[in-house]
Amino acid sequence: MRLSNWESAIGTSNHITNAFDEIENIIEGPQFPKTWSITLNFEGNYLQDKGVELLVDFIKGNDTLNSNVVKIDVSNNRFTKESLDAMKSLLESCTKLTCLDLSINYLSAQEVDAAFAEFTRGSAVQFSAI
Repeated sequence: MRLSNWESAIGTSNHITNAFDEIENIIEGPQFPKTWSITLNFEGNYLQDKGVELLVDFIKGNDTLNSNVVKIDVSNNRFTKESLDAMKSLLESCTKLTCLDLSINYLSAQEVDAAFAEFTRGSAVQFSAI
């Protein structure tokens, strides 16, 4: 299942929490199989560092997402290296995560490589950083 962009330029925490409410309504509903793999696509929503922090807290705080998310696309969201520790914590908690797209943000490939070095050696997780 692919949960996609809700609104371009999510500029306030109000908009992002509305998106989170919508996601929860879908995945906590009776029609949603708890074994499905989940892709979250927040590409191009200009989350910036604060939005990434909210997103990470949301994912880690939801058992269904934490257990079933396989891909997270946060490309083109204008966040900086300040968000890398939060993104790294997703790899520690989301055991099925295989793809994390960090491209087109205010990050260098070297910053991403350094932050995720421990996960890239022998890992099945695929990173997109440029």
